Amino acid sequence: MMTMSLLLLALSPAASAAEPAAFEPLPTLDRWVLSEGVAANKTANNKKGGKKTGGGKNNSGIDVPPGPQIPGWRTEYYIQPGAGVRLYQNGAGETKTLATFGGEAGLSYRQKGKDLPKMVGRTRLSGEVMATGDLDKGLDVRAGSFIGPQWKSLGVQAGPDLFYNQWTFGSQVLDPSIGVEIPVTATLSGEKLTAFAGVSPAYLMNEDRRVDWDKETLPGFGHEFTYMGGLTGRFNGLKLSAQVQYRITAAGPIPSFSVNAGANSEGIQQILEIFGVGGGSSSGGTRR
Repeated sequence: MMTMSLLLLALSPAASAAEPAAFEPLPTLDRWVLSEGVAANKTANNKKGGKKTGGGKNNSGIDVPPGPQIPGWRTEYYIQPGAGVRLYQNGAGETKTLATFGGEAGLSYRQKGKDLPKMVGRTRLSGEVMATGDLDKGLDVRAGSFIGPQWKSLGVQAGPDLFYNQWTFGSQVLDPSIGVEIPVTATLSGEKLTAFAGVSPAYLMNEDRRVDWDKETLPGFGHEFTYMGGLTGRFNGLKLSAQVQYRITAAGPIPSFSVNAGANSEGIQQILEIFGVGGGSSSGGTRR
């Protein structure tokens, strides 16, 4: 039931206008979440400023409750659907292309009223499906919580990420398994671009999924290990990201490169106008 709910969430369209969240969660391990998180708290007249009222609506027009009131913390619920393309090299040395569809929903939180660094984090549920026209496919469902210090431009987060997944990359078959990952991710943010890098060991219940480190040349630990890095940028309501990943598995290393794109309500309106659909500005106001 949770898997179906997450997949329905991931495939839901982003159509209605809403203000974006004032801050966003750090990237997930396997991909960047693409569309903007939407703040649960909205003003009474749906504009910036004024007294905040109860819940709001996300980009799919679904009611979102307000974040819990925690002294010393700012909290926001969010929903983020996304899609993209991933290139990877399978066990036969062939380069393949996968379409990815996914999304996540959770709670973002940030300390307020103190000097830098401030603790920033998120707790979320996420899901992702991957498929090609061939037999290559994958499913990944996660529940995790991450937190760490945030300076003006530099941030670090870590935390446990429970998951269930299964993958087929050509001749490399990773059987279904429950496990836990502990990603450690650092970000460096500028005005338009954010760079990130991280590592993540994973521990799996399925013994057939566990790496024999005596046969590996790159360092790592746990039952699987991932190196990752990439860039994301924001341009007029559109969010573009690219990520390189090297995943050491029991079926062999899986290098991959993914490109993803998403939009907030302003970006969706601009895309529609390019194709001559609709007109005028988004009813949700301009992006802050």
